[in-house]
Amino acid sequence: MKRRLLYFHEGKSLYDDFFLDFLKDRYDVTFSTFSRSGAERIRRTTGVRVRVMKDFPIEMESHDTVRRLALTPFRIPFFAAEVQEVDPDVTLACWATSYGFYASAAGVDPYGLLVWGSDVLIQPRYLPVRAFAESALRHASRVFLDSDVQARAAIALGCRRSSIVEFPWIDLTPYFSLKVDRERAREYLGADEDDIVVMWNRRHDWVYAPDVFVRAASLVLKEEPRVKFAMAGQGKLTPSLRELISSLGMGDSFRLLGWVDREDLARYTAASDIYVSTSVSDGASASLLEAMALGLPAVVSDIPGNLEWITEGSDGLVFRKGDPAALALKILKLARSRKERESLGLAAREEVAKRADWKRNSQIFVEAIEGMARAPSH
Repeated sequence: MKRRLLYFHEGKSLYDDFFLDFLKDRYDVTFSTFSRSGAERIRRTTGVRVRVMKDFPIEMESHDTVRRLALTPFRIPFFAAEVQEVDPDVTLACWATSYGFYASAAGVDPYGLLVWGSDVLIQPRYLPVRAFAESALRHASRVFLDSDVQARAAIALGCRRSSIVEFPWIDLTPYFSLKVDRERAREYLGADEDDIVVMWNRRHDWVYAPDVFVRAASLVLKEEPRVKFAMAGQGKLTPSLRELISSLGMGDSFRLLGWVDREDLARYTAASDIYVSTSVSDGASASLLEAMALGLPAVVSDIPGNLEWITEGSDGLVFRKGDPAALALKILKLARSRKERESLGLAAREEVAKRADWKRNSQIFVEAIEGMARAPSH
């Protein structure tokens, strides 16, 4: 009989889909959340058992910290009751400053904490959020994270080094063998074969600095009109980005793609020529690793999470974060040299194939879960 696994999160991320799809083949999985919209999405995308906990009738955005803080005292008893009712053999809680803290405050033991990035890199700069993260990290039996920068941040917040399980959270197998109708994909991106397509793909949020990409695009187009820019994703900054693009007069050279499903996005990325990451804070970015697996040369901001994967001039290029002019120069350098694009793209593909081996990393994940699970139920 499979062990019972209880997984807590909002259900609004593709990472939830990724983990739940993997775990449901090995465990009897229940997904529990305070988010009704997240619950509906998980029902639709993964087919696992879904439960919505009692909550005040306020639907929260994933990163709406103020409302989450206000609801925290009311949520902890409902969280504790959920664990007691489901009675799992192992509990996984996502996001240190929300479900991870609920687990620690409710006295759940043992539980595994999945760290997602901003919950240890950004949010703990503010009180009382820091106390939430510290509690979640100190009481977790295992802390799963995807990068050295997250590990250092977690340790600084009181996490035991021995509880950390680090590996890239991604299965790149489909990307290495992806077949793409390049002509059709580039037609959707508004590009001819002779154009150079530059792809950006993250949520439209300040932490990913999408405005830096837009401003850099405007500078590039003054020098190289044949370059085309594509920006996938949506978010709170989408309206202001649309206005900025219009004010800079980039016309058909810049396309906002909106939300694109994962398979189509992979095809559009594979049909592009350059990938750009402008993040001001990040761990091991799945979007970056996917682009590397597809053989694209990447131009990334000089933050620790990116520098764990990209070395200037070896398997990509690096620019000073927040500097559109510096980014524009790196894009122009690659746009003008097909040989360098191909060389860096090949090196990036080899690097990510070597380090992001999901067959190996998934075994690390399962072994860590098994290490804190109760004996099988009979």
